[in-house]
Amino acid sequence: MRTLLILGSLVLVAACSNKKDSPSGGVGASPAASKIAGALDCDRVLSKELRAKYFASGTIKNNPQPIAQAAECKITMGEEDANFTVTCHDNMAAAMTASLESLKKNLGAKDLPGVGRGAVTVDMGGGAVHVTAWDDDSNCSISAAVPKSIDATAFAKDLLASLPPR
Repeated sequence: MRTLLILGSLVLVAACSNKKDSPSGGVGASPAASKIAGALDCDRVLSKELRAKYFASGTIKNNPQPIAQAAECKITMGEEDANFTVTCHDNMAAAMTASLESLKKNLGAKDLPGVGRGAVTVDMGGGAVHVTAWDDDSNCSISAAVPKSIDATAFAKDLLASLPPR
């Protein structure tokens, strides 16, 4: 799980390192994030349907993030844990190529065709799979680590599909 947190932080830092002030005066104001009223959290990014489909027996906990356009959720399901971060920020698109290449180079990530605009997966060992992906029609990306008992590819596709379009 420590590696997952490092991966999520890497993606978030890479995305936010190119912040520019928006014309509205806020830092990096995001059209997609503005379609979700208020700061992102697990209730806003993980629908009841997705909770029931993937984490029916799980307890979900919000982990506060330093920016309003990000949500991190930890799910405990008995002996298994899942963790994912959703970040909806205009700078996420600029970070995509560098982030995916870094994950391939440093962790041996493999391309995951058919998931979003770009996606990779890493077998984390210990029964966990990690997916990092960018949404096709929004400025959002996800970073998710789930136990092998959950189809990581299907979860990533469903989570991306549930995010707000630009």
